[in-house]
Amino acid sequence: MITLRQIQSLALGLAAAVLFVGCGSSGVPLSTVEGVVLLDGQPLPNAIVEFQPDDRTGKVRPSIGETGADGKYRLRYSKNQHGAVVGKHKVLITTFSPSGDGRFKDRVPAAYNTSSTLVREVERASNWVDFDLQSNASSQQTLASDQ
Repeated sequence: MITLRQIQSLALGLAAAVLFVGCGSSGVPLSTVEGVVLLDGQPLPNAIVEFQPDDRTGKVRPSIGETGADGKYRLRYSKNQHGAVVGKHKVLITTFSPSGDGRFKDRVPAAYNTSSTLVREVERASNWVDFDLQSNASSQQTLASDQ
């Protein structure tokens, strides 16, 4: 039987493989991004945090990080580079947990991942970006509270 940790490792590994193709100096302005993710006021461990830049050129890629037991994450742009591209980003946060019937269910509502309305600006300085997610959130609520 596949464990939760194996599935999370596989998902993070696949995301990392996509990010790390063509590693090296990116030539794009990057800034460090870290923070804490909470779900209903509690640290959310083993979550994947992805910042997708608002880039229509296709020349920059998303940055991804994973939360620790304390909910803290740090974004990585490539194998050798931490941070995210300076500018506006759509943010997706996801995690999976056993649903009890042998299938896995995301503990984070779709309003924060598949239907995410989270948007954050990455500044040229170091960025500390926290997220206080609610398990009963809808896309409309997220959009209203995000502005």
